[in-house]
Amino acid sequence: MTQTVTPIPLTLLPQPPVRAAQYGLVDAARATSDVRWQFGGDVEVLDCPRTVDHWDPSGCPPSTKPEKPEPFHDVIETFPIEPTTLVVSVTCAPVGRADMEQRARRSLELGTSRGIEEHYWRSRLAQTTTAIAGTGLEPDAALGALEQYRANCGVEGVIHARPELIARWCQCVADDGGVLRTQPLGTLVVAYTGSPNTGPDGTAAAAGTSWAYVTGNVRVLLDPIETFQDLERRRNDMTVRAERAAVAFDNGCCGPAAVSVAL
Repeated sequence: MTQTVTPIPLTLLPQPPVRAAQYGLVDAARATSDVRWQFGGDVEVLDCPRTVDHWDPSGCPPSTKPEKPEPFHDVIETFPIEPTTLVVSVTCAPVGRADMEQRARRSLELGTSRGIEEHYWRSRLAQTTTAIAGTGLEPDAALGALEQYRANCGVEGVIHARPELIARWCQCVADDGGVLRTQPLGTLVVAYTGSPNTGPDGTAAAAGTSWAYVTGNVRVLLDPIETFQDLERRRNDMTVRAERAAVAFDNGCCGPAAVSVAL
C-alpha cells in the first residue's frame, strides 16, 4: 500500500530589521537646493580664508610716506561638480508581488549613502589630492596630521575615512547628535561604507593600510526617488527600477588632502 505524503509548505519568516549604516555621508551632509544641479555645474569658491598681510606704517622714517597696499582684484575660482544617478533594480514574477515598487524604493534608500560615498571618493577625493605626512602613519599620528592640515586652512572641515580606521580612533572620535566628531576639536568624521580605499593617484591601498582624506565642509543633494517598470513577457518577469540623481561636493576651501594609515 502506497502512502501519500503531503508536503509541508515553507513558512516565510519576517526579516529582521534592516537599517542603513550610521555616520555616512548622507547623515552628515544632506541638504536641499533650489538650484538645478542634476546635469552638473560649478561651485564658486568665494569665501575661503586668504593670506592676511600686515601693514604697519609706524616704522617708516618721518620723510617717508607709507603707501597702502594695492586693492585686491580677485578672479573667481570655480571647480566642477559631478552628479551621478544611483540605480537599484528588483526582478521577480509579478504575480503576488504587489510590493515590488516599495522594495525597490527601500533598497535604493538603504544604499544611497554608500553609492554617493563611492562616487565622491572616486571623482573628488582621489583626484588632484595632496598627500600629507608620508605613508603608513600610526592612526593617532594620522588623525593629528589631518586635523593640522584642516587647521592650516583656517576653516571647519570633514575627515573621510573607512570604519576600520575610525574604530582605531575610538578615544578621539565620538557621537554628537547622530554624527561623528573628533574630540576636542569637533571636526566632522564620515564613515565610508562605500569607500574603494584608493589613494590620491587612484591606486588601491597597500595591504594593511587605509587612506583617509580631509576637505572643507561638504553638501549632499538628492533628487526624489523615481521608479520605472519593465515586463519581460517571455519569462513573465517584472523589473522595477528605482533611480535618483545625487551629488556631493565640498566648499573648495581645504584640500582634498590625504594620508596613508597603517592598521
